[in-house]
Amino acid sequence: MKRILKIFLLIILASCSKRDDVLFSATDELHSLQLYSNNNDFEILYNGVNKAEGKYRVSNDTIHLVYNSGQHISSENRQSEEADKLLTKQIKIDRKTNRIRAIDDKTFCADINFDRLQN
Repeated sequence: MKRILKIFLLIILASCSKRDDVLFSATDELHSLQLYSNNNDFEILYNGVNKAEGKYRVSNDTIHLVYNSGQHISSENRQSEEADKLLTKQIKIDRKTNRIRAIDDKTFCADINFDRLQN
């Protein structure tokens, strides 16, 4: 069932995306990360519903994210804050397990679906 849900989510995300320059993609039930080759843009789904965008840089097996300014995140217990303050900024790529995970104590992880990054 989980696998079907992942595939369904990936199909939905791919059909909504108008970009054909995907360089890297990872998804799970609540999270997804798309890295694009043009302008080093990224798009992250961080809670199953809401997205944020910005620029990325890759060094070795770490993805560094910088969110576009002006993107605000609301949570149940907090007032709206900038995405850059609340969301993960560093993601580790583990090619042995074919997964990514946040390094900076944020709860973000996903299975790698598509990887054209240079090792």
